[in-house]
Amino acid sequence: MAALLDNIITHNPKAQLLFNYIPAQEEDARAILNLCRSKTKKNIFFNVFGSSLRDFLALTYHCHAFIGNEGGANNMAKALGVPTFTIFSPYLNKANWFGNDESIRHVAIHLADYITVSEKMRIEAKENPNLSI
Repeated sequence: MAALLDNIITHNPKAQLLFNYIPAQEEDARAILNLCRSKTKKNIFFNVFGSSLRDFLALTYHCHAFIGNEGGANNMAKALGVPTFTIFSPYLNKANWFGNDESIRHVAIHLADYITVSEKMRIEAKENPNLSI
């Protein structure tokens, strides 16, 4: 994720980046922040986030894009008409959650887009999220 954010700032130095996290995820979010280049960190507004669903929706409405995993926040961004870049967990079936008609404003990637992911690999990934595939 840090490499992706660095790349965004390399290609769009005026981009402003917000992190979406809940208080229990702050340590993980800060770990990603710390992996970013100093140039990228200057464009990240780490403490700007919605403390309620209403606040999150209001902030997201004004965003030019949403980058994140498949889930509720991603779907709310789609509902607000915000273009999305979705990263699917290896254990999910992308075809079940991302339709071909979405590809006009939305992009999604899955490990299976790059390698063959067996059912065994999907099960192992769900049981152990830290597993290296």
